Amino acid sequence: MAQTGTAVGVNPSAEARADAGVRTLSVGADVSVGEQVVTGDRGQVQLLFSDETKLVVGPNSALLIESYLLRGGNSVAQFTVNAFAGSFRFITGNGPSSAYQIKTPTGTIGVRGTEFDFEVDEAGQTSVLLYNGAVEMCSASGVCTTLTETCQIGAYNPSNALVFDPDQRNQATGAFPYLQSQRPLLQPFQVSSQRDCQAPTAGSAQNLLNQEPPQSLSTTGGHTLDGCRVSEGPGNYPGNYPGNYYDYEGEGPNWPGPNPNDCNFGTD
Repeated sequence: MAQTGTAVGVNPSAEARADAGVRTLSVGADVSVGEQVVTGDRGQVQLLFSDETKLVVGPNSALLIESYLLRGGNSVAQFTVNAFAGSFRFITGNGPSSAYQIKTPTGTIGVRGTEFDFEVDEAGQTSVLLYNGAVEMCSASGVCTTLTETCQIGAYNPSNALVFDPDQRNQATGAFPYLQSQRPLLQPFQVSSQRDCQAPTAGSAQNLLNQEPPQSLSTTGGHTLDGCRVSEGPGNYPGNYPGNYYDYEGEGPNWPGPNPNDCNFGTD
């Protein structure tokens, strides 16, 4: 398989699965078309692609790299991923907006030169938070809507898609762990508008699509690292991103695992 992207940040457990077998991902590992990236309770993978696209696969998540074609000048001609479940961040690279597509169990996300987070819940319903650019969300039934404003949130299920109003938006922010905290991310994977998009209270987006019966939306709550001790030190990531790494060490609520006394993520 040809190299597609590089794991520049990995928190165990994280694997790449393909017909040829399963391998554990570590920093510097290549990820290729046809491989599925799967993380455990405390796993996370930050992927940097040749066209400078950045993709984060959060804890308890699964995503297949379906296609990746480059043209001259490291510009992407086609980039398609299939997100099965979990939380993700996507930052586009050097390619036309038409090159990028994200598939989920209940529809698609069309990318328009963008920074955004999205979450696919256990039912396959998808929530999207826009930081920059524009995103078109389309349900499997063909209902489409577009996010165009910074901090907008929308969602779709098999038969409906909508943009939340401000009150609904405040209820839905809990679906996005990287909105609550960017500390697990390397600096190039962080977005400048994250603090602007934080709502006063974070909750669940459950049933917000019930306004147009019989639709429904169910998303998981957010996670924080509040109470964890954070240490910072020098590090050199693969590629052109010299900078700092973070080492998360408990005491306090663990993100995202069940042990309230364990916040240890190790170092990227």
